[in-house]
Parts: sequence; structure tokens; C-alpha cells
Amino acid sequence: MKGLLRLFAVATLSLYLTSLIFAGISVSGGMGSFLAAGLILTLAYLVLRPILTLVTLPLNIVTFGLFSIVTNMIILYFVDVIFAPLTISSFTVPQFSFLGITVSSFYASTLLSYLLISATIYAIQKAILWLFDEE
Repeated sequence: MKGLLRLFAVATLSLYLTSLIFAGISVSGGMGSFLAAGLILTLAYLVLRPILTLVTLPLNIVTFGLFSIVTNMIILYFVDVIFAPLTISSFTVPQFSFLGITVSSFYASTLLSYLLISATIYAIQKAILWLFDEE
């Protein structure tokens, strides 16, 4: 039960932080909608991820695990279809610089939006779980 609540809290927080980072993801309806979206995302992780991981296992092996990003995209698309207040759309990424590397602004199509947003949610989740790891 404690692990389930932690997964729910991490999923909700990562969804919220990702919505602050990217303009392509929005949840209308306030904090209650974020909590509902986090709950649906948690349930999708618990139910769909094992099934999709098993189905895509050969592709994951061939791509050394990089195909798991596509699995996360499918789960995010499923949550987007089921939960109407969550919308993911195309957006323009503004120009930014980091450590002397400048990335020009570019247009992220809907598919690229799903890729960027699902990768960011996954990275934030892993970072939070790493920070608060209890061993």
C-alpha cells in the first residue's frame, strides 16, 4: 500500500512538473484534475506497462531498452484518450542554452510532443525515486 501511494504521488508530481516545463501538456480543472490524472497514470503503469513490456520485449532487447520510451508514449496516449481534461498537443520549443550548447527553437509535432513529454515524465519519476530511495 505504501508503494502504491508513493507511485501515485510520484506520478502526479512528475505530471505537474512536466506541465510546467512544456506548453504542449495541460490539465484543465485545477489540482483535482492533476490528482485524477495521476491516479489514472498510476493505474496505467500498474496494468499496461507489464503487458506492453512483455509484448515489446524482442524490440527492447534489440534496441537495448530504448523502445521502452515508445511503451511510455503508448501509456501516455492511453491516459490522454481516457481522461478528457488532460490534453497533449503540438507546441514550439523556444531557443535555449545549456553549458555553452545552444539549441534553436523548433516546432514539436504531436508525435514529438508525446515523445518529449513521456521522456520527461519518466526522467522526473526516476529522479524523484532516486532522491527518496529508502534502502
